[in-house]
Amino acid sequence: AETLIAQVERAFWDYVLAERSIAIYEKSLEIAEQQIVEARERIRVGKLAETELTAVEAELARRRESLIDVRSGLARSRLTLLRLINPAVPEPFETALAVEEPPLEEPGPLEHVRAHVAVGMRQRADLNQARLAVERGELEVVRTRNGVLPKLDLFIRLGGTRYAESFAAQEEGEWSQEVEVGLLLEYPIGGRSERAARDRAMLSLEQERGALYNMAQLVEVDVRTAHLEVERAQEQVKATEATRRLREETARVEAEKLKVGKSTALFVAQASRDYVESEIGCVR
Repeated sequence: AETLIAQVERAFWDYVLAERSIAIYEKSLEIAEQQIVEARERIRVGKLAETELTAVEAELARRRESLIDVRSGLARSRLTLLRLINPAVPEPFETALAVEEPPLEEPGPLEHVRAHVAVGMRQRADLNQARLAVERGELEVVRTRNGVLPKLDLFIRLGGTRYAESFAAQEEGEWSQEVEVGLLLEYPIGGRSERAARDRAMLSLEQERGALYNMAQLVEVDVRTAHLEVERAQEQVKATEATRRLREETARVEAEKLKVGKSTALFVAQASRDYVESEIGCVR
């Protein structure tokens, strides 16, 4: 159930990212088309060399290609999300999705990684299953160890016999009562099979303890790696936003320089492409 919840959440945000990316690429495509119009006008009045048009057209084709890829990604994300949701309708994959994006809140400071490691050690299902296996192994060792030990039983037997000359005269007979008390000692001679079973159980227990130790290390590595990734993502949000602002300004400056003949269409296309990529990175 936890895995399904995680998959649905991840598929949901992939879908949201694809939707946002489409909006960014559509806007960038409009800008590229406008640049084509402006470049042709500048070429017509002699302010721009005709060779500069190639770079602008190449950038326009590149953005159309990116938009096609992003739309295909949105369709794949939609299918993945529908498969996980599994709506109870005749044609589930034809169902329209109306995604309402929840507001993104500023994340608070993370607890120390040791606190998260402690939770993982306590709640990870695979680790708890390994602990149960070790407990079963310990019980098996106790059981097989008992098989190679002498066995001493205390027993008490009560019995009685009645004698008579005939069945008809049984009531006139007398009871002969017996009581037996004793000890019964059993000791396996040789006991090779019992000792072999004990040795196998002990080796198996040692193996399970080693597996538990290794699994605990893996859990700690998983938690610490996830903690580092969350820290990286939080810092990256601020860094990508700063990069987006700077590349937006760079694209604007290059466009202004082109108007006065101090830049080229290629530089403008590259600056504009970098700005689009920074927008996608910021959203992601």
